[in-house]
Amino acid sequence: MPLYEYECPNGHSNDLFFRIADRPETVECPMCGLDAKQVPAIGGVQGESPAWLTNEVRGALQDTDRVRMKMEPPIETRKQLRDAERRLGVVCVG
Repeated sequence: MPLYEYECPNGHSNDLFFRIADRPETVECPMCGLDAKQVPAIGGVQGESPAWLTNEVRGALQDTDRVRMKMEPPIETRKQLRDAERRLGVVCVG
């Protein structure tokens, strides 16, 4: 089954599995109850901590000194990566 990413107007993001024939246009956001629409997502990445999420990638998106001093957590998951990309205004291409 394909994995689809949905996002509500408040920015909450959810990854959901649906059969292609059963994929809804919108789903209810479990966090706020608003309608979440499907957003374009990068295919082919599985697992919560992808293998390509290296220290080099993390270092390009966050201040390693702040991570080392425990002022902010390291990017470990796809959701944290998407949040960092949005916060910094960068777009993942590929």
